[in-house]
Order: sequence, then structure tokens, then C-alpha cells
Amino acid sequence: MIFNIQHRFGDVFTNGKVNVHTFFGLDVASDIRFAFDYGITDRLQVGVGRSRGLPPYTELYDFSAKYKLLQQTN
Repeated sequence: MIFNIQHRFGDVFTNGKVNVHTFFGLDVASDIRFAFDYGITDRLQVGVGRSRGLPPYTELYDFSAKYKLLQQTN
């Protein structure tokens, strides 16, 4: 089981100058993604994520699945 919070940083430069007002892009918290992945078995993992899309304030959902086809042996 894993829970991710991902953040895309804002602009560091504005008009060719360093944007210190937004703390180098860290304060621009409009692009955040929350994701949750869960391993159902030793070979199968499923996940779901949510992030904010482009205005006017749409929501984006994504789903994923991973399956381990090969396994290392001695």
C-alpha cells in the first residue's frame, strides 16, 4: 500500500527574474496530485489518482494496474 502526494512547482522565473515572492515556485500549490496504490497479490497492483485539470476547475481521475509478468529465481 502506498499513498503519494505529488506537487508540480510553479514558475521560478517571471519576466527573466527569479520569482522570490512565490518562494521559488513552492507556494504555487494549484498543481497537486493525490494517488493511492494497493497490492492485491504479490503480482498485481491497482491504483487510483486525482488531480486538478485546466480551468474552469475540472477534476482529473486516473486509474492504473501493474502485473508482474516475470519473476527472478535462483
